Amino acid sequence: MKYIEFALFFTGLAVVIYLISATGVERLSADVSMIGVWGFILVLSQEILSHMANTIGWIYTIRPDKRTVTFRELFMYRLAGEGINYLTPTATIGGEFVKIRLSARKLGVEEGTASITLAKFAETNGQVIFIILGLALILPFLPGLSQYRWWMFAAVLMAISVVVLLLMMLRYGFYTIAVKVLSQLKFTKKWFLGHKEKIHNIDKRIKEHTKERFTDLIYSIIWYTIAFATSVIEVWIILYFLGLQTNWLMLFGVEVLSVLIEAILFFVPMKMGTQEGGKMLIFKILSMDPVKGLAMGVIRRARELFWATLGLVFYVALKAYNK
Repeated sequence: MKYIEFALFFTGLAVVIYLISATGVERLSADVSMIGVWGFILVLSQEILSHMANTIGWIYTIRPDKRTVTFRELFMYRLAGEGINYLTPTATIGGEFVKIRLSARKLGVEEGTASITLAKFAETNGQVIFIILGLALILPFLPGLSQYRWWMFAAVLMAISVVVLLLMMLRYGFYTIAVKVLSQLKFTKKWFLGHKEKIHNIDKRIKEHTKERFTDLIYSIIWYTIAFATSVIEVWIILYFLGLQTNWLMLFGVEVLSVLIEAILFFVPMKMGTQEGGKMLIFKILSMDPVKGLAMGVIRRARELFWATLGLVFYVALKAYNK
């Protein structure tokens, strides 16, 4: 898996280098510099809204009697996990294990694992809902998207299928299924069989949540959807400083298509190449300057690196505090 991730990362890096060289460093630098110090501070600051909404979404996946952990703690746990996911080659799941380890002190391993599994499911739902609602909103008004309509519908149907499959697995016993598969392997059999009871308890908590506290799961999905929607603010800030006068349809168009591309290419580490190339493609589809799209991709990457690095700082601090 690590070799595959490294291959994807360096392929994406090659794409970024090619796009920058084809565009011209001077032209790109001029566009990126238009954001200025205050503009970049705004870009960094607005991301707090998304992190807060995501944290609230996580809270709703925790059993009410276990919600003694503070919002600030969950905020830091989540940011630490996202930093690991973004900056390390862990197939985007290493950060989830970090969240479990950090939250276990207050929630326990079983409740922590159950809540994070449900939170990941709710986040996936939020992403799909944002894409569906966004496409329904922009497709009738943006003629440039008409030629891609069927590809988008196919991607949405695939996403819905994945969500339905995940829900069925959660109801049946997500980790029980994993145990049945992985316990057949010689090098994992002993570990999984030794933790069979704990794994069963995790599935039990997940089933209880999806059946008895389904309303909380809906609230969680809503908050994750809101988290995706807040990124439209960032699009507005960046396009404003890049000197592009757009309406709200174009703002939603840029963000909805960005989330769609990220959902399809989620397996690419650090979104390397997909962030920059994706923005150029989106801007071209929406009849805007693709170079401005590349500039937006670079600015977003800088924002992601800032928050991911802050997440790693939280991780180191929390590890030291928990010792």
